[in-house]
Amino acid sequence: MAAGAAEGSGCRRSPAAPPRTGRTTRPAADGSQVAASETVVAGGAYAFPDLGTDPEGVGDRPETRRVQVSVDDESFGSPRSAKLDESTGTWQAEVGRLSVGEHVLYARAVRDGTPSEVVRTAFRVTPDARVEWQVVDRNSPVDPAAWRPATGLDDWSFGLSTSAYGTGHKTVVARLVERGTETARDVVWVRFR
Repeated sequence: MAAGAAEGSGCRRSPAAPPRTGRTTRPAADGSQVAASETVVAGGAYAFPDLGTDPEGVGDRPETRRVQVSVDDESFGSPRSAKLDESTGTWQAEVGRLSVGEHVLYARAVRDGTPSEVVRTAFRVTPDARVEWQVVDRNSPVDPAAWRPATGLDDWSFGLSTSAYGTGHKTVVARLVERGTETARDVVWVRFR
């Protein structure tokens, strides 16, 4: 999630040659999705702010350079430090596992206490998988807007009131959705009286 500092929430990317502009990040992964069971890893290219010349001749003092990453906190109240690879001009930070929902990663390069411009990248943590169900008249298509969540995943269940669906032949459809994609479906034909 940062190029001048962060790039790619949840996925590792091999950034192109980093622009040496002093910018901290390029939101290359803005809008990406990460499954809740995955560890979010951000990374990208970095460039440190130019501090100018040293008119007082202090010269050879130690210099600190780091990339800071913050999740959902643009004030960097508790920033994480990224690992820098000086040979490639890239950085990487393991952010950890985050709760399901929308998140924003902020990144900046800091040189001797002088931060670069902050760049933000929004991403979403999604549930790994869920079971959904619906009841339709026999031989009728499912309604994309009528899926209801079941309870559980490995051992799932749901309750329903048959009177809500009228009488006659019905199809109970259950599906497994993983990372937003239906990966399995099963049906049971029933008769409600």
